[in-house]
Amino acid sequence: MIELLVLAIAPAMFLAWYFYMRDRYEREPKTLLLLTYLLGILAVFPAFVIETLGNLIIPMRGELTLFLNVFFFVALTEEFVKFGAVRIAAYRSKEFNEVMDGIVYCVIAALGFATLENVLYALKYGLLTTLLRDVLSVPSHALWGGLMGYFIGLAKMYGEERVNVFKGLFIAVLLHGLYDFIAFSFNAVTSLLMIVPLIAFSWALLLWLMMRADALSTFRRWGPPIPKLSRSCPRCGGPLTYIPQYNRWYCYSCRAYTQ
Repeated sequence: MIELLVLAIAPAMFLAWYFYMRDRYEREPKTLLLLTYLLGILAVFPAFVIETLGNLIIPMRGELTLFLNVFFFVALTEEFVKFGAVRIAAYRSKEFNEVMDGIVYCVIAALGFATLENVLYALKYGLLTTLLRDVLSVPSHALWGGLMGYFIGLAKMYGEERVNVFKGLFIAVLLHGLYDFIAFSFNAVTSLLMIVPLIAFSWALLLWLMMRADALSTFRRWGPPIPKLSRSCPRCGGPLTYIPQYNRWYCYSCRAYTQ
C-alpha cells in the first residue's frame, strides 16, 4: 500500500521540482507554492460534485453526450477550479511579478489536483492504472496548467485580463477535453497511439511559451536592449522575432529586445 501511494505521488513531486527550477530569474517562495498546491488538492472536491451532477444531467451514453460531458463537465470544471486555486492566493500576491510565475503557480495547482486524483485512482484500481496515470495523466495536468498559466501571467503583468484568462482556459479545456474524449472513445491501444502525440504537442507548445515567458521577464540579466535594425540581430546576426502583443522585436539567441 505504501509503495502504491509513493508511486501515485512521486510524479507530481518530480514535475513540481522541474517547473520550480525552470523559473530561472526569480523563484517563488515555497510557502506560497505549498499553499497553491494545497488549494489545488482542495479543488478536487468541488470538481467531483460538479462532475457527479454532470453525469446525472448528461449521461455518457453516446458520442455526442460523451463529448458534451467531458468538455463541459470534466475539462471545463477541472481547469476552472485549478485557476480558482491560483486566483485565491498566488494571483493576488506581490510575489507574482513575471509571466513565468503564472506558469509555475498554475502547474503547482494542477499538480495538487492531480496528486489527490491519482491517489484515489491508485487506491481504487491498483498498480497498472497508477503507472499509466503516472506517465500520461499527471504530466498532462501539469501541461494544461502550464499552458493556461502563461496567459494568466500575461493577464497579471500586461492587463487584458478577461481576454488572456479566456485564452488560457480555452486552450487548457480544449486539450483536456480532447484527451478525455479520446480515452473514453477508443480501445486502450488506439487511445494510447492518439494521446501520446497530443501530450508531445502539449510539451512542445509549453516549452515554447516558457521561452517567451523568460524573454518577457523583468528579471532578465542579459544586458541592455539591442538597437533596432531591420530583422537581423546586430550582435549575432540571427533573426529577430516579432512579439505582436508588445510591439517589439526579440532575439532568442541574445535573449534581448530591440529598443
